[in-house]
Amino acid sequence: ERLIKPDPAIYQLAMKRFDLIPNETVFIDDREENIDTAKQLGFQTVHLTDPTNPGIKFEQGAPLGVVKYPSSKQHASHVLRK
Repeated sequence: ERLIKPDPAIYQLAMKRFDLIPNETVFIDDREENIDTAKQLGFQTVHLTDPTNPGIKFEQGAPLGVVKYPSSKQHASHVLRK
């Protein structure tokens, strides 16, 4: 498959392949256009705007575990399930 975000087809493929339920899944990304598509498909979203201060951290033992933003300048996205 040659799909890239923000094409909705890549999100739909992930939903099918990983049996994701969008409203039970958190989509985390640093690009607004990717967040917008995820929201349109019903995902919960976290938009990371500053890689030096991601502003989110899930407590250990919480349903989603711990999320860390990579320190590199590469674009990052993560899909987490409850």
